[in-house]
Amino acid sequence: MSILDQTIVNIAIPRLQNAFGADLESVQWVLTAYILTQGVVTPTTAFFADRLGTKRFYILALAIFTAGSALCGLAWSLPVLIIFRVLQGVGGAALFPLAITMLYREFPPHQRGLASGLLGIAALLAPAVGPTLGGYFVIYVNWQLIFFVNVPIGLVGVLLAVMLLCEVRTETRTPFDVPGFVLAATGLAAVLYALSDASTDGWGSGKVLGFLLGGLVILGFFVFVELVLARRKCLKP
Repeated sequence: MSILDQTIVNIAIPRLQNAFGADLESVQWVLTAYILTQGVVTPTTAFFADRLGTKRFYILALAIFTAGSALCGLAWSLPVLIIFRVLQGVGGAALFPLAITMLYREFPPHQRGLASGLLGIAALLAPAVGPTLGGYFVIYVNWQLIFFVNVPIGLVGVLLAVMLLCEVRTETRTPFDVPGFVLAATGLAAVLYALSDASTDGWGSGKVLGFLLGGLVILGFFVFVELVLARRKCLKP
C-alpha cells in the first residue's frame, strides 16, 4: 500500500486541480510531500523498531498510514490534503523496511526465499498497478477512493498483525545517530525534491540541478561521517 500510494495519485492530478481550483505546481505537492516524508522518515525505522519492538512499531506505522489515508479522502482543501499526505507518509515510510525485517524473523531459513519472492512481486506490481487503479477510481467513482481504498486493507492488516505476529525486541539499546539522521534526511529530501520537481521545471532548471547536486554532496558527506564513526567503534578496546 505504501508503494502503491506513490503512483496511484499521479493520474488524479487534473481532477484534484478541478476539485480545489489550484494550479499544477500546487497540486504537485500532494505527490512531493508524500515522497519527501518517506525519504526523511525511513532512516529512523531501525531506531524506533529497536526501542518499541518490531511488532508494536509495525502496528503503529500501519495505523498511522491507515488514518492518514482516511483523512486524505476527507480533506476539504489542498493545504489540508498535503498535511494529511505528510501524516500518511510518516506511517508508510516504515512499512516496507519493517516488512523485510519481520519476514526474516517470522519465516525459517528454508521458507525465506519464497516469502521474499512474494513480497518482491507485490513491491514490483504496486507502482505499475497504481496509475491504472487510480484512473479507474477517478473516472468511474471519485478521487477520494484512491485514499479510502487503503482503509479496509489497513484495518485488516492491523487486526492480523495483533493476532499473528510475534514481538521481537533487541537487548541492546542503540543510541540515535543524530548526525547521520540529519545528513541522510537532508540529502534524501533534496534529491527526491529535485527528481519530483524535474517533471514541471525540467532537468535544466537551476533549482532542480541545485537541489540534486546539493543532495548528492550531502549524501556523500553522510557516507564519510558514517565510515569515520564505524572506524572509531572498531578501534575501541
